[in-house]
Amino acid sequence: MELSAILEDRWKCGETRVSMENAVEADLSKQAISKPVCGTLRRTYTPSLWVHYRQSDHHMGLHVKVQKLQIDNQLYDAYFPTVLHVSPLPREVLKRSGPKPFIEMSMLRRQVPENDVDTIKYFKVLIQEASIKIDNGFLLSVLDIMSGLQDDQEEVVSLKSDLAMVQRSLKEMSDSMTGYSSPIYFEYFHLSPLKFIVSLSLSGEPHVENEQTHSFKNDAAKFFIESIGSTLTEVTEVELKLAYFERTNTLMTTQQLLQEAKGHYISQGVKQAYVFILGLEVLGNPYGLFRDVKEGISDFFYEPYLGAIQGPGEFAEGLARGVQSLLGHTVGGVADTFAGLSGTLGRALAVLSFDGDYQKRRQVYLQVHPDSFPRTLLHAGQGFVMGIVMGLSGIVVSPVRGAQDGGIKGFFKGIGKGLLGIIAKPTGGIFDSITLILEGIGRAAEIGEEIVVRVRIPRFIDPKVGVSPYSPYLSVGNCMLHNIRRREFHESDVYFIHAVISDDSTPDVALITNRQMMVIEKCRWYGGWDLKHADVLDRIIGTPILDGGKIVYHIKDNGKMIAREIDCHNEELSQWLVEKLTLATHLPPEESTPGAFVTADSIPGLVKQNSQYC
Repeated sequence: MELSAILEDRWKCGETRVSMENAVEADLSKQAISKPVCGTLRRTYTPSLWVHYRQSDHHMGLHVKVQKLQIDNQLYDAYFPTVLHVSPLPREVLKRSGPKPFIEMSMLRRQVPENDVDTIKYFKVLIQEASIKIDNGFLLSVLDIMSGLQDDQEEVVSLKSDLAMVQRSLKEMSDSMTGYSSPIYFEYFHLSPLKFIVSLSLSGEPHVENEQTHSFKNDAAKFFIESIGSTLTEVTEVELKLAYFERTNTLMTTQQLLQEAKGHYISQGVKQAYVFILGLEVLGNPYGLFRDVKEGISDFFYEPYLGAIQGPGEFAEGLARGVQSLLGHTVGGVADTFAGLSGTLGRALAVLSFDGDYQKRRQVYLQVHPDSFPRTLLHAGQGFVMGIVMGLSGIVVSPVRGAQDGGIKGFFKGIGKGLLGIIAKPTGGIFDSITLILEGIGRAAEIGEEIVVRVRIPRFIDPKVGVSPYSPYLSVGNCMLHNIRRREFHESDVYFIHAVISDDSTPDVALITNRQMMVIEKCRWYGGWDLKHADVLDRIIGTPILDGGKIVYHIKDNGKMIAREIDCHNEELSQWLVEKLTLATHLPPEESTPGAFVTADSIPGLVKQNSQYC
């Protein structure tokens, strides 16, 4: 599998030959391999979307496969970066039948228009296990988008409509529900059982454009989120199982069928409500612990049984896998339970610090999942140091920022926040470090667990242009603008271009927005970027020039002319930055968009190579 992954990666990169330290020798153009074995190669793959459609005079057949589906959360401060992803299949299933599509639908329909007969002879939908993770920011953002698609109806109009419906006869109600559509004869209709791993969180800031109006629905949703929802806190990885829905040899309309299927799954969901209560992190997620231990015990007996059917050698391998699964799931389940408790305490202390910047950095820090346990320990140590440093610095920073925002009143508020933060932040850092270590133990114990990350970082959307084709370069630069520490430049500035101007482990980046020219530095400990200096474009006098590998321009500050120098390690990159900075200072505001600054062909190769920093 490892060799196949290497060859597939090189093939996708457009390489024709693969040579790795005399261990692998392959010619992808001729589909041949010489090391470690000699033979021919054949690439097998499954398309993401596969559709097969057939039609005759009286029959129609449709077969659809969706191999893999993942929905990412495009909000920068999302608590869950992915909203939906497919859960990996068990190893024994992969070995026995290979990979399976996430969604598979088959239908055979027979129509005889002259006799007014419509028959669904076969309809079946199979959906594999999936993981759903929804946070408060994503939910409110989606509701905001949906609210803009339809006009809010006044409550008086809705009440009159309901009263008119009450006065209607039963026959009128039945006719309106069926919609006078002709019934269809279903010989076999089957929707597969559903299994979802659900996680819910009240964290995350929504992106709301439409002003919320006061109505019963909006007020009820706000009441639930702010009162009952805040009491429930977090729900982590609970299993929601819904039984299959099936109808055979029945005559009904499409709307009647949909109503029956909807009622079936709603009743199944109500019966599963207890798993959300037992999955609360404030209780240590006892349901998750029970599930892990149950799965480990099941594998302990099931794996040796499968091996015994095949032979003595396979029995020994199955016994080893069963013992490994039992120990792994037991240790991992206990670790996840204590991680949930410590994570709840860490969140409470972060809220008590009253420091939005600390809460945001903590959230970004907790979303990093190192790929090995030693790196997890290092990452946990960095979080502990971050809590101490930010707690000590808050004594000075909080009063200063409070005085800038609220004068004398804000200054004394800042003193209170600083004193509270010196206790809450280091203590919260201890609990967050414990949470990361316990999660690392759980991942190390539960062999085969997959960490799902965003397929790509959130898209950059130009406010003047709207949605455009995805650009990795623009997305990385906009991500940098969002991650500048203790600054909210993304709320006032629109990203234009960026370029990495140093080669060290904490690189410097020149970043130009519609308002400023910035130089930022990668922060080694806290994550994100530190601002070294920023100059407003309106204060730049004259035209920037190149002087011995340095970009030189002058700014006007309090009536004085100040020369600013930016070191750049590459001459081609320096010339490109000078051209873009000159364009930014002279372009009219109505024409100042990223499209006027950069296109795919105008980006130097060195900028593309360094665009992975984020």
